[in-house]
Order: sequence, then C-alpha cells, then structure tokens
Amino acid sequence: MKVLGIESSCDETAVAIVSYENNQAVIEHSEIYSQVQEHKDFGGVVPELAARAHIERLPYLFNNLPLHKIDAVATTTGPGLIGGLHVGYSFGRGLALALNKPFYPIHHLEAHALTVRLTNSIDFPYLLLLISGGHTQIIDIKNFRQYRLLGETKDDSCGEVFDKTAKMLNLGFPGGPAIEKVAKAGNPFTYNLPCPFYKQSHCDFSFSGLKTAIKDIVAKDCHTKDQIANLCASIQHTVAKILTDRLSVALNLAPHKKIVIAGGVAANLYIREQLHNFCMENACELVVPPVKLCTDNAAMIAWVGIEQINHKIEPSIILPTPRWSLTSLML
Repeated sequence: MKVLGIESSCDETAVAIVSYENNQAVIEHSEIYSQVQEHKDFGGVVPELAARAHIERLPYLFNNLPLHKIDAVATTTGPGLIGGLHVGYSFGRGLALALNKPFYPIHHLEAHALTVRLTNSIDFPYLLLLISGGHTQIIDIKNFRQYRLLGETKDDSCGEVFDKTAKMLNLGFPGGPAIEKVAKAGNPFTYNLPCPFYKQSHCDFSFSGLKTAIKDIVAKDCHTKDQIANLCASIQHTVAKILTDRLSVALNLAPHKKIVIAGGVAANLYIREQLHNFCMENACELVVPPVKLCTDNAAMIAWVGIEQINHKIEPSIILPTPRWSLTSLML
C-alpha cells in the first residue's frame, strides 16, 4: 500500500508518500518547506503567517507526485494551530474525494509517538519522551492505541525554553539549533539553574521558573560571548537533568527496556547524549528516529495512516481541532 501524508500543524509545510509491503516501510517521497524566513523577524511562530504560508506552499509540494498510485490520504487534524490545520485538512480531504481514496485524520502526537516504528521497526511496548516546542510528555506506549500519560508539563514546554532564550540573546530563530551551536563553546556547569519538581515522586514537568531564572541572568550577567556560551551550555545541561530525573520516576511506573525520544528537541545532540548515558545506567535501550524525522514531517503522518490500516481502523471524518488528547484514541 502507498499512503500520502500531509502535515501543516505549525510552521512546517510537508507532504510525503510512504509505502508498506512485506512488513517493510519505505519513504518514497518527502518534501518539507520550513517557514523560518516567514517567522524569523518575530522570534517565534505567528499563526496567521503560518496559515498563509501553508496555503501558498502546499500546492507546489505536490508537483510531480505520482498521485495515481496512492491508496489513501492521511492528514494532520490536531493538535496544532487551527489555521494551518484547516489548510492541510481541506487540501487532503479534497484530494481524497477527487481521487476516490479513503481519508484518515491523524493525531499529530500519535505520529511522533509511532515514528520510531517507521524508521526502526521496534515492537511495543516502550516508554516515550515527547519533547518539542509545544509539548513535553512522558507516555507509556503499551500497544497501538493503548497509551497511558504518565506526566506532562504544567506550564511551558522544554522547547519553549530554547526558543525564548534565543530570542532574549538575539541568537535567531529557531531557538533550539541556535542554542545548541553556541553551547558547544560553553561550560555547562557555570550557572546553577533551577530544576522544578526535581527528585519528586511524579512525572510532571515545569519550565516557567527556569525561563524566569534565565531572564534574570540575561539582564544582569550575560553580555560577553563567553557568558552567552556558558549560559546556553548550562541551559542544555539543566534541561537534560530535568528530563532524566522525570524518566527515572517513569521507569518505576512502566519498567520497559526501550525508551524512545521524539519531537524537535530530540534533535539536540547534547540532550541525546545525556539520555543515552541515562539509559546505559538503567539497562535500557535508547531508540531515536533520524534527526530529520524528529521535527515535524509528513512521513510520520503517512505512517500513522498505514498503522491505522494495518489495525483495521476505518476511515473517519474528524474536524480539525487545536486541542486533542492522545489518550482519547484508546481502543
């Protein structure tokens, strides 16, 4: 089977075709337009501009695609920015109708949760750490559509820490790669930053206090190149410390032998290294999708369409929604 995926939940416009045959998945086509230029002057994603860019760019990504060969259309339906979701959803559903193919609405977080099964072919169960600009969650992935939320952020996401810090320091947008680049020259033990909920017996996160502490340091003691590098390195170290601390609690609740990280922050090599060390210490295997599939893409959307087909999930009509609980998908 071949499934066409469409992703437009935030600031990436993407299309992909994923084929599945003899228990093997192949990404036959993948195009991503990143809207960095549209948003860089604002230091963050502007929803109205994102929706307009999806409208402008999405048709061009379909040039030369073998649409006559696809068997189904899968489109991100939520959660995300409602304007962008409507653009991709309308395009995908209209295309499915025109081609007389089944249409599958896709949960964006489920796509991140299952991407590793596209690239690494691992079996259930596993523990998922989802870390991105919009989400920070630990989820017990017991089986397909058998998900248990163990913990999530009570305020900001860890990805937002990087984005806001980069904006404070005028390092550019997106913030994550900018912070990681500067941090390579810094000392991660320079600043003793707060670790909310550290050593507590639950799996929830909080990053608003960390952002406030960073803001105070930037205002008082972060003006030279070395100081900026040291702060960036300290932020990475602190975020990794928080993530591993919460994972240690999660492993007691769901003692799986595989830990998967997904989402844009999973592309940060320092954090990946710290998580790898944590897994080594706890006799776990760390499984991470390729960097290009950690951020938003359409291949992961197409893959969830294939997962739904394989598990006999019927095509359905679910309207785009900015908020959509992953656990609501439970079979």
